[in-house]
Amino acid sequence: MNQYQKAEQFELRLKALAYDLVVKLGTTAGFMEYYFKVLQKCRTQTQAFELVNLLHYLIFGKYKYSEIQSFRNSRKNYLKN
Repeated sequence: MNQYQKAEQFELRLKALAYDLVVKLGTTAGFMEYYFKVLQKCRTQTQAFELVNLLHYLIFGKYKYSEIQSFRNSRKNYLKN
């Protein structure tokens, strides 16, 4: 496999990962799942929330939650189900 083919394969894997993230962050359940995944690597719950909310902003052009309290309410409802 030459360098060009390796680069193409890498690009396809990267696009697949990005697509999965877009699909996941596009729903409330997906946002919460990704938040809990990221939470394991963050120091605080707020840090995890801010990171995932920023990713949502970068992808969709708007924040999923305008403030952390609205996220906490949504998280509470998500965990009840």
